[in-house]
Amino acid sequence: MKKKSLVVGCGKLFQLVHLQNIRKNTKIKILIDPRKKLLNKILFEKKGLFRFTNFDGIETLQKKFDIIFNISSRQSSYYVIKKFLKFSKIIFSEKPGVFNYSQAKNLKKISKNYKSKVFFGYMSRFDQNIIRLKKILSKQKLNNLIKADFYISNNNFYLKNEKHFNSKEKKDFDFSIENYPNFLNKKFHVNYHIFINRYSHMINLIHFFLNNLKVKKFEIIDKYNYQTELSFKNKNIGVKFSNKGNYLIKIKFDYERYFYQLKMFNPLKNKASILIVKDKKTSISKKYVKYTNLFRDEIKSTINNKKNISFSTLEDLIKDFSLIDDIWKKTNH
Repeated sequence: MKKKSLVVGCGKLFQLVHLQNIRKNTKIKILIDPRKKLLNKILFEKKGLFRFTNFDGIETLQKKFDIIFNISSRQSSYYVIKKFLKFSKIIFSEKPGVFNYSQAKNLKKISKNYKSKVFFGYMSRFDQNIIRLKKILSKQKLNNLIKADFYISNNNFYLKNEKHFNSKEKKDFDFSIENYPNFLNKKFHVNYHIFINRYSHMINLIHFFLNNLKVKKFEIIDKYNYQTELSFKNKNIGVKFSNKGNYLIKIKFDYERYFYQLKMFNPLKNKASILIVKDKKTSISKKYVKYTNLFRDEIKSTINNKKNISFSTLEDLIKDFSLIDDIWKKTNH
């Protein structure tokens, strides 16, 4: 029997990316969005579906759903998660989930009072070559790492031929607010907002492989382009955040004997990722080409709620935003 779900946020991302998977794998009982015209257009043919523009009366309907899908704005996401922690055992929230490090820590603290599991939508962790690389590297000695490089272009994500309903209502929930870190100079507010939206994805992916990172340098090239130099056990980790070209993720790990290179493409284009493993001693390379339906696997795994190394949890959220804080504190230097 399908689990009953509640969805918060019915905009472009929900319509073009998540709707088909959520609808196929759960029974959607409730839709919540502050845009009334938009709300009435989504699944308009579906009977027995409750629709709300706010959270009034939700408490009386809490037995009607088993899982929450939070696909609301970055400004409201933290408050949505906090609201529903007591109502559902499973909460899926699109990235970044919160707006700052303080909110991440607070969610973790509040969650201890409930049995809810919160997972965040960093779909790249579900790629089979990403998982393969993680398992391969877990058998390598970290002392043999020479350096690593990460690159992301988060540009041209949506396919041009796909259409969604846009009511053009400029409205968000009343509690929506941009909570910037206290230390951040106002002149960097726009940059920070763009960074957590586009590039927290790469921070999360780096943490899938490495922990206890320190920030050495951070450079703001322009509003959409950044680069940082991190260190891991005195090894250099270079990271470039770009909006140039099409959607692309590149990862390189250089060890004393082996070199690993992974490329991931736009997950909406159904294109396989490519992992190359090169033995530098013998010059022999092995190539793994594997397609993964990232958004489908992400949603299905969340619904099944079984232990999975690909899940991004509240603990991961805290690590991510702790590093994001450290990166942006470099702007004070």
